[in-house]
Amino acid sequence: MGERDNLNFLLERTPTSDSRYFVAYYVGVCEILVHANTQRETLTGLLTMDPRDFDDKLPGRTMALVHDVQGRLKERLGDIDGAENSYRALIAAHESRPAYARFGVLLMASRALPSEALTIFDKANECEGRLEYTGVDAIVSYYRGVSHEQLGDMDGAEQAYREVMQNDPGGSWMGISAWASLALATIYANQSLAQESEIDPMRPLGYFQRAIDGTSYVRARLEAYKRCVSYLLKKNLLLIDSEKMLCKMIGLAWEESEPDYLQTGYSMYASIHSALGNTKGASHFSKAAKAIAEGLGR
Repeated sequence: MGERDNLNFLLERTPTSDSRYFVAYYVGVCEILVHANTQRETLTGLLTMDPRDFDDKLPGRTMALVHDVQGRLKERLGDIDGAENSYRALIAAHESRPAYARFGVLLMASRALPSEALTIFDKANECEGRLEYTGVDAIVSYYRGVSHEQLGDMDGAEQAYREVMQNDPGGSWMGISAWASLALATIYANQSLAQESEIDPMRPLGYFQRAIDGTSYVRARLEAYKRCVSYLLKKNLLLIDSEKMLCKMIGLAWEESEPDYLQTGYSMYASIHSALGNTKGASHFSKAAKAIAEGLGR
């Protein structure tokens, strides 16, 4: 059964008071509509409905799940105001760490309100039922770090990022630990470059490498490669190792069709060759970077 057949099959049926069927129906229709980017009127109706319109006997947690789905889908569609309203309704329907986490991440990532986000993350940590460190906790810790960093509190940021790394939930959440490693490496690199501390100039490298090895997410790995090589070049450290790392970055960018990182890689290659006194190589890679930039309309 194709995507459109799946959609029509779901739309032809009316949800019942069975909460499990209701959730399956609702999530299925919304996800298919967003993925297919079609039948916007139907999607709008689903996103603006009150869950009680289907059955006023729906249990609180089922209603909460509907608000959760609405909020996530509205975020994906760029309706940040609508997403915020859905997450507030989600918390009202069922207070939980995941509910507060959704709202806090929205405030930080989409609203750029770090102080408000920290308040919400505090409420997430106050919720009962925490038996072990989970992916939700990792998300809260990571964005708590981002919030502290935005407020200039590097000690608070470091503590939050380290909490993610030390309690890595693994599995499908493994990438969040890699992003925390990258954030921590960047903090140490910036401190070293600014000479604000007695930090060992080699210290950031281990965290950059951990970010590279800790995720299969291509852009996270490319960003870690880029920041690491940039740091090495600015500190005039390990030019040969920089070239090896840059070669991996360019290969990955080429393989995954990421022209922005490919252009950056060629520009960095030009810098390395220039530092090594190879003017011919520097000119070659400068021209390659320029050609990509022109292709991107820059």
